[in-house]
Amino acid sequence: MALESLDSCGQQDEGTQLAILKVCEGKLWRLRDLVHMAKKDFRDVHFLAQVPELVRFTDENEAIRASGGTPKKLTIEEEKAMHKRDQAQWFKWLSGE
Repeated sequence: MALESLDSCGQQDEGTQLAILKVCEGKLWRLRDLVHMAKKDFRDVHFLAQVPELVRFTDENEAIRASGGTPKKLTIEEEKAMHKRDQAQWFKWLSGE
């Protein structure tokens, strides 16, 4: 069933399927949601898989903003470090470590 869902992504490449597998964390219901997301715009799934720390930071800032608070800001150095960590975790996951 999971393979059928992944195959239903359409013309997306294996990279999209890998991104879906990473983000779903073994949950079939999440896999189905991500396949649906990828059918709309595969870049959204790649974003979730490849920059999870940035996604968490953005989500936290949205929650802060929604509650009337002041969102956090990153320095250029902090942003670069976050991107570096996100890239490292993506490659680590791909290598199976």
